[in-house]
Amino acid sequence: MALWQYAFQLIPKNCGITDGDVISRNELSVDMNFWQPINFNKIDTSEINAVLPMTKSWSKDLVLFGTIDSSFISFYLENKLITEVELRIDLRKDLNGFLRKLSLINFLHDVLLIDEVGYVSKFNMPLIVHKIINSIHYANFNKIMNG
Repeated sequence: MALWQYAFQLIPKNCGITDGDVISRNELSVDMNFWQPINFNKIDTSEINAVLPMTKSWSKDLVLFGTIDSSFISFYLENKLITEVELRIDLRKDLNGFLRKLSLINFLHDVLLIDEVGYVSKFNMPLIVHKIINSIHYANFNKIMNG
């Protein structure tokens, strides 16, 4: 992941994890697939594609909306079943403007976001902005970008 990207893992709301939980990196790294058995073909990606156009991926098991070096939503698949979904936000761009666009994507209101320290939340624009701008990651980004 690039220094200018802030990452969230996305999980379905009905997976047993709730808003406000904290998940350790260890829990996320184990073979926990929150998405199975959801088939990628059942996801309406038209709204995602309108904000982050689908781009060609290097793998048939990765569906990418946006660009790998900027903001994107990626779906990792195994036999067309979703195994992982990730959102990366480019910190070099207008954060509030981008999040306003993302808020129009219904799919993002059906998932929970897990931030870089494991905090679980619903898609809530003010909370996301607060998490990002108060993170160590953002502080390091600003330190390097602003000298």
